[in-house]
Amino acid sequence: MRGTVLMTAAAAEGVFVGVSPDVFRLEAPLTLLTVAALRSPGLTLIGAAGSTLTFDLGAVPEVDSAGLALLIDWLASATARCCQLRYVKPDKTLLALARLSEVEPLLIEVGLQSSQGEPPPAELGALAAEVTPLSAAAAPLAAGAGMPPAS
Repeated sequence: MRGTVLMTAAAAEGVFVGVSPDVFRLEAPLTLLTVAALRSPGLTLIGAAGSTLTFDLGAVPEVDSAGLALLIDWLASATARCCQLRYVKPDKTLLALARLSEVEPLLIEVGLQSSQGEPPPAELGALAAEVTPLSAAAAPLAAGAGMPPAS
C-alpha cells in the first residue's frame, strides 16, 4: 500500500499481526493517510494489554511525522492505563524524525534493536539511560501535539 491511498478502518483491522500474547507486528505504513484508521485498533490492543505490550515496527514500510504523532499518542494512552508500551525495530527514518522533533527519548530504550538486528549506537544507549519515565513525558507531548484524548 505504501501510504499512497487513504486507509479504511476495515483495512486497518488486519495490520496488527500477533507474534505472542503481548507482541504485535505492525504491517502498514505510518503516514498521514493511515494514522486515522490505525489509531483505534492500536488503542484496542493497548486497552486489552496487561502490564506490558510491544509493537514491532520492523515491517512498517513508510513513516512520516503523522505516524510519529500516532506512536506518541499510543504511548500516552498506554501510560494512562499503567501499561508499558515498547516499540522495537524502528527504522532509521522514524528515528531521524523523532530526533528532529526532540522526542527520540520516548522511542529509545536500552537494548532496543534496529530493523537490521544491530544494537543502537553507543550514544543512543547512553541517552536511553537518561530517559524520563513515559508516565511523566508521554502525556504532555501527546497533549501538545493536539491529539484527542484516548477513549
